[in-house]
Amino acid sequence: MIDQINTWRTQIKKTKSTIDKNFKNYEGSNILSSIPAVGTTIGGVLLSELSNDTLEFTDYRAFQSYAGTSPVTKQSGKTMRKVTMRYACNKNLRHALYWLAFNSITRVDWARQFYDKQRSKGKKNSIALRSLSNKWAKIIFSMWKHQTPYSPDFFETNQKKKNLLTGFA
Repeated sequence: MIDQINTWRTQIKKTKSTIDKNFKNYEGSNILSSIPAVGTTIGGVLLSELSNDTLEFTDYRAFQSYAGTSPVTKQSGKTMRKVTMRYACNKNLRHALYWLAFNSITRVDWARQFYDKQRSKGKKNSIALRSLSNKWAKIIFSMWKHQTPYSPDFFETNQKKKNLLTGFA
């Protein structure tokens, strides 16, 4: 039994090494791997979805809708407004962005602050992570469109500009 387990471990290491090499050989992998919370698994899913030539997104909002990270508001007549998760989407991409958000709260300072702010507003864990994944979808779309690697300074500078323009501190 131990010999069999050791054989499986060797095979798993070889497979992981092959996957890592293949991921690094694809164009655009350097952009996605510049994000601290992206590894081979999440990066591979993002790379496969972003490099799909049949998808032409006009702006980041279209990408967020396709990815399923943007919320859907349901309201009719006199009924109360209800915000729900988007179900008509690419579920593989939504799942990858959700795990990116989960991983980023321990590796990216602004992501942790954003998550904590959502939780302090009374949002559930899953809703706060989905909201954070919506932010990541916007950032990734911009990175991919401009072919630039991730820079935490860029995000923080843009956030400060936004706060100055809107008057929020």
